[in-house]
Amino acid sequence: MKTEHASVANKGVRCPGKKSLLVVLLFLGSGTPPDATPSQEIHQSNGIDFGGQQTLSRGTCFYWGGHAFSGDYFHGLTRKDSPDGPIFRKEGKVLKYYPERLQVVIRVAQHECDARGVPALSSLTISDDFAAALRFSAEWKAGTHAEPGKDLVLLGFQHKVRKFDLGGEQGLSDVLECSFNLDSHEIPLTSHLIVKVTDSEGTQLVRLSAFP
Repeated sequence: MKTEHASVANKGVRCPGKKSLLVVLLFLGSGTPPDATPSQEIHQSNGIDFGGQQTLSRGTCFYWGGHAFSGDYFHGLTRKDSPDGPIFRKEGKVLKYYPERLQVVIRVAQHECDARGVPALSSLTISDDFAAALRFSAEWKAGTHAEPGKDLVLLGFQHKVRKFDLGGEQGLSDVLECSFNLDSHEIPLTSHLIVKVTDSEGTQLVRLSAFP
């Protein structure tokens, strides 16, 4: 077995199929912190969250989300916004940079939708062909400046069944999780991590953003 090594400075890299390295992921939900005012501190838990986005294509809804983590690096990290920009602290020390590497997990679920984009309670199974066609790229953005991510190494994908709530009714969703490692050495914590997902023809499916 081998992993696929590629830099997102070039073209997006695909999510490998079942014959590639398959890793069992521990879900580390970090939660999306609310916007802070200068007097508030935002406390992180185990990672940074991409939040959630819904896209609609030909009567099918796709729900995207994910998170990034690195051991317990983000556990106990606090952010306090100031006129000079956010200040990050952990255990009394000021931190300025992300850890050396991040593990990123991107999730997608697929449901039939009505014309308003309201999903059915039962989800559609995401095929391995769909998963294999996904391409991932990343960049770091600070203000108007953006630079490509480096050394994006895909690990694998797996299916999970998760519960979700729709108007008080419980449903089940087949969720595809794809994970990759990303070099984050000397990247300022003030930078946003941007992940773009495209199909095999280069059409962008979703753009996700995470920030401590």
